[in-house]
Amino acid sequence: GDMDVDITDFNSLANGFDPSGDNAGSNNWMTADFDADGDVDITDFNGLANNFAPGGYAGEGPGQVPEPTAWVLIALGTLGMGTVVRRRSGK
Repeated sequence: GDMDVDITDFNSLANGFDPSGDNAGSNNWMTADFDADGDVDITDFNGLANNFAPGGYAGEGPGQVPEPTAWVLIALGTLGMGTVVRRRSGK
């Protein structure tokens, strides 16, 4: 509930690990049952790992860092434009 997925959430998962669902009555989002299936298992861990964001999710705006693939696309576009310009100028 603190708008991030961090080591605190991992510790909740580790402390409440219950793959057989023995504590299904008390397993909930706060005890790391992130998929609400009554147990705390590898599926919940995968959900935590895929959403791990210790900085939180409120950082939308100028402070965002683009994905690494965005830099690759920018570089390829720049190289492609340079090639087109060279061919047109005859160099």
